[in-house]
Amino acid sequence: MISREDYNKALDVIEAYHKQLFDIANLTPAIRQPEYKEWYELKEGDKVKAVSLYASVTSLTIGKEYPVIYIGASETFNIIDDNGKKRLYRFYNKMFRPLN
Repeated sequence: MISREDYNKALDVIEAYHKQLFDIANLTPAIRQPEYKEWYELKEGDKVKAVSLYASVTSLTIGKEYPVIYIGASETFNIIDDNGKKRLYRFYNKMFRPLN
């Protein structure tokens, strides 16, 4: 038979173990969906985010999300820019990232 003292020691070990697990779980960031998806997953109605702009581009805003209005057959997509014009861009364009 186990003594009361051994039983309490075992409980202390288990409680310390659970506290350690809880502390580790709180230190690590929560697992979450990535912010961006792959280009091949892009569909009409999804959004792309302008992450950088070429110097000559004045009709887009960095950080703004633009809805995709059309997906072309040759890895292209259309959005409406800040001036209300329909623009065609290729997949893998460094200015955009497709959002989840």
